[in-house]
Amino acid sequence: MFAAAQKEMEALGYEVVNPMLLAHNHNKSWEWYMAIDILALLECDHICLLPGWDISRGARLEHAIAQLRGMDCFYWFEKTEQLAINPKHCPPGEADYL
Repeated sequence: MFAAAQKEMEALGYEVVNPMLLAHNHNKSWEWYMAIDILALLECDHICLLPGWDISRGARLEHAIAQLRGMDCFYWFEKTEQLAINPKHCPPGEADYL
């Protein structure tokens, strides 16, 4: 799912930072990985949230940071493989489809 969303975002002209591709040692704690992810997020202008983000502790933290920073939010809908742009931070399902 990360790869499909990345491909769509890049096709739209966005430079994508995929947290799954960040340098991670596989012997560190969740907190260590989140610190790396958050540092990367702080360099971004937008966030793209994938299905299930609302039940992921890490994605919810990233979403909260994005909201505090006033970042535009994008939501990826897996079933339709469509991206919804949400510049007002509305919940998934209320955004307009591309």
